[in-house]
Amino acid sequence: MNRGALLDQLRAALVTEVTEDSRWAPLIGQHITDVTVYWEDVPTPNLGDGTRYPQDIALTFELGARVFLSAAIYEDSSHTLFRMSDNVVVVFDELFAQCLRVGPFERPE
Repeated sequence: MNRGALLDQLRAALVTEVTEDSRWAPLIGQHITDVTVYWEDVPTPNLGDGTRYPQDIALTFELGARVFLSAAIYEDSSHTLFRMSDNVVVVFDELFAQCLRVGPFERPE
């Protein structure tokens, strides 16, 4: 098992200071009381049944706020997400998460 900071294990990373950001500020110091991972089926026709991919994560904080993380790229022109990306989209608003179909909300067919 590796010990130490996650950044020590990465070849490259972009770190953004968010403690002063208005969306993160109310959450600083709160405990995360629940973490739910939402898996997405990925068909692999050449390999048989396919596999599962951890597409979204919902973090629930002690005062009830939820933040959704998605391995995706937000596309401004269509207001949709391009999933299975190396980027992470952070969604603070539950209604917007519903529109994007992130986390527990229905996926597009």
